[in-house]
Amino acid sequence: MSCQNRYNNQCQQYAKKEAYRQANRRNPLIENLMAKWECDEEFEKTCSQHKPFPPRMTQEEFDKTQIEILNKLPKEFQSAVSYMAWESGHSAGYEEVIGILREMVGNFEKPIQEFEKRIRTGI
Repeated sequence: MSCQNRYNNQCQQYAKKEAYRQANRRNPLIENLMAKWECDEEFEKTCSQHKPFPPRMTQEEFDKTQIEILNKLPKEFQSAVSYMAWESGHSAGYEEVIGILREMVGNFEKPIQEFEKRIRTGI
């Protein structure tokens, strides 16, 4: 079985060849060459490293995950941090927003805990 049959469009090199084939599909010479195309061993190794993309996050999953992450912060900070994460990553999808949100909350957690500790002690 050839690489293109096993890995389809997960492999970038195959995807480029497939796009070229689709663009030139009325050309019988190109069709014939592409039908016989097989991967060499090095190309086969490259293709096998590509994994299929996981399914995209749904709105419900995003909302649930966002609430779990934001609950680590005081209520006063949650909307501002959520807004900044959304503005930074929404064009790349929910997963990117969640990644940015986790990073931001991780950066704020320790300073907020130290601040709350200082407020409690009255220093």
